[in-house]
Amino acid sequence: MFKHIFACALIAGLLAGLVAAVLQQAITVPLVVAAEAYEGGGEPAAEGHGDSHGSHDHGSTAHDGKPEQDHATPDHGAAADSDGHDHGDGWMPEDGVERIFYTSLMTVLIGLGYAFALVALIAFSGRRMTARRGVLWGAAGFVTTALAPGLGLPPELPGMLAAEVQARQIWWLLTVVLTGLGLWFIFLSERQLMIGIGIIALIVPHAIGAPHPYYDGGGAVPPELAARFATASLAMAAVFWVVLGAIAGNVWHRLGHATHGESNG
Repeated sequence: MFKHIFACALIAGLLAGLVAAVLQQAITVPLVVAAEAYEGGGEPAAEGHGDSHGSHDHGSTAHDGKPEQDHATPDHGAAADSDGHDHGDGWMPEDGVERIFYTSLMTVLIGLGYAFALVALIAFSGRRMTARRGVLWGAAGFVTTALAPGLGLPPELPGMLAAEVQARQIWWLLTVVLTGLGLWFIFLSERQLMIGIGIIALIVPHAIGAPHPYYDGGGAVPPELAARFATASLAMAAVFWVVLGAIAGNVWHRLGHATHGESNG
């Protein structure tokens, strides 16, 4: 079983991650680069700063995504103070091919992580799987990791105001766990009580509310640019999860038939 999980997740994660990496370079990375110009009062941001965001858009998408992936952090602000080369803050990839390579590599690695989680849940459920059913699982992954957290913490560009990182991380994790459990109970349980618990689980993190900065002045980034980035990130996440679910469902189905044939033989 583990061998099949590994093979299915590896194939699906690599292919879906590559799709996300291509979309990322074409759609969200240019928006990140544009936002960097607004940091520090309009001065160009540090080289490689957008790489931190660019490499993690997918998690808001695909990825994602966790707050540390989708939102500005204090480390990003520190990098924006300078040219990024003389402060000993660690190695950063150069603009151009090197930056694209490492950004895409991170996107694919995050895609693999999500693929292993998705395939493990598929295996645990014991449900028969096809490419079409895989798309539904992928849609659930999108809702769990991107749409539900994005309702409280939309993907943010460098230079935007954000609440404390730890508070956002805790809320993101709480939202992902409760949303995932809620969808599991609603769609995979036949007991009315469990369905009711699932609905409550979906509501709880939003009833608590996501953490936001005390001063909501909008930051230096224009609202139009921020809105485009949030929309593009969620759209990319949807594409990633649909592709991931379809490939995982198809590969799992084929591996199941192969195993069945071997056992019959």
